[in-house]
Amino acid sequence: MRLFRARQSADSPHPVFAFWDWWRRDGHAVNPHAASPKVAELNRRVLSIDNGLAWHFSAGTESEHRLTVSAGGQAALRPLAERWLRAAPPADATWEFRASQEAEPSALSNILEIGKARVDLSKTLFSLQSDVNRMRVDVGVYHPQFGALQEEVRTQISFLVLDWLLGEDDVERWLGVIETLTALPTPSATPDDVVAAVAGLAEQRNLDEWVLVKWADTDGYPVIASFRKGLRWNDFPTLDQHLTV
Repeated sequence: MRLFRARQSADSPHPVFAFWDWWRRDGHAVNPHAASPKVAELNRRVLSIDNGLAWHFSAGTESEHRLTVSAGGQAALRPLAERWLRAAPPADATWEFRASQEAEPSALSNILEIGKARVDLSKTLFSLQSDVNRMRVDVGVYHPQFGALQEEVRTQISFLVLDWLLGEDDVERWLGVIETLTALPTPSATPDDVVAAVAGLAEQRNLDEWVLVKWADTDGYPVIASFRKGLRWNDFPTLDQHLTV
């Protein structure tokens, strides 16, 4: 199955192809350090793919700069971001590309300005509960300023912190319940403890381990299904379609 049709119509390329056509012609010259018409055009073209997508510039690993277009925490958009990435040109000395926020633990040493608040991320602590049966780590995120912030802001900060700490895909892959805490948890876990807890689960993952599940459907008929216990949907993000017979 092809990722996209080559053309939606004779004159209308798919927005992903249109983005990369523009990038090759003009977009690659964008300055990631300053607002400009090219930055505005990049934003417009990303949103034309889907207005739920998020994007940002950062320093590259193999290239000087990195452009990330991600699902912005919306699981339904992760396949689209992956397809955007797969249509990208090869990385060069200037640009590389990603389809999800990669781990950047050093960001937790920064001051985050959000709304009217300035939050020192280095003061963030956590509660942890690992569940081997679910292959998940339940996490509570605590910051001394959370008591003075609205729940929506606390949640936004918490997900930013976890994305920077683990990377967006591993947050989805390994974390279970995520809650914000206004009281210091006892015991308290550090960012390194969170990384270690996730790494511990990852070491135990066995993709060849199958689980058999039985239940009754809404009409009372028995249903039996088997699945790979350690497999996560975002291990294969473009396998998002099925055929019902």
